[in-house]
Amino acid sequence: ERKKIIRRLYLKWHPDKNPENHDIANEVFKHLQNEINRLEKQAFLDQNADRASRRTFSTSASRFQSDKFSFQRFYTSWNQEATSHKSERQQQNKEKCPPSAGQTYSQRFFVPPTFKSAGNPVEARRWLRQARANFSAARNDLHKNANEWVCFKCFLSTKLALIAADYAVRGKSDKDLKPTALAQKIEEYSQQLEGLTNDVHTLEAYGVDSLKTRYPDLLPFPQIPNDRFTSEVAMRVMECTACIIIKLENFIQQKV
Repeated sequence: ERKKIIRRLYLKWHPDKNPENHDIANEVFKHLQNEINRLEKQAFLDQNADRASRRTFSTSASRFQSDKFSFQRFYTSWNQEATSHKSERQQQNKEKCPPSAGQTYSQRFFVPPTFKSAGNPVEARRWLRQARANFSAARNDLHKNANEWVCFKCFLSTKLALIAADYAVRGKSDKDLKPTALAQKIEEYSQQLEGLTNDVHTLEAYGVDSLKTRYPDLLPFPQIPNDRFTSEVAMRVMECTACIIIKLENFIQQKV
């Protein structure tokens, strides 16, 4: 079961499967590899400690060490699988007819002329760059007992990416709106953004906002933000944020 989960995440975020969002996918992918290695090392160290006091654990520790190396062997076949998916996708794109594809797009996603002329692509790209920078900063805080800062920076990254999408369409943005309200409005711009509001709701469900990640008095006493946001929550928040940024980045690239 563990192997299935790791394989799914490995293939989902492999850079070869995300050529249009290489930077974000690469950040998540590096984090995933680091997390696999960290968990394996930690489990191996724990079992070594047990073995020192209880010899009966020696066989189990040895078996885990073998599992550790087997995961590294899986990387080669998984990399080949991701590259194969990339080649298949490129071949499918070549076989598509550009005129009909463009015609279908305009029929399904009609954008009023006022939207086309009012967008501010330069400002949209500017906000999107900072959203990516915030996401990279969040990844740098992982495993440093700063999970609340990981979540806070993911919150900022999400909000800035939403603002970027607003600039791409309207040339301005309601920056005072909460991310959920902003997502609801932006989701109406295109069917391509379907599910965006639910993704932002997922972040909120983890308790991620600009205040609860920083201020103790917003949490039940004696809890503080550093207690509330665990490594597991931080990992899930990062994955959810990456999905949001990729979805918005794809949309913005088509608009600018």
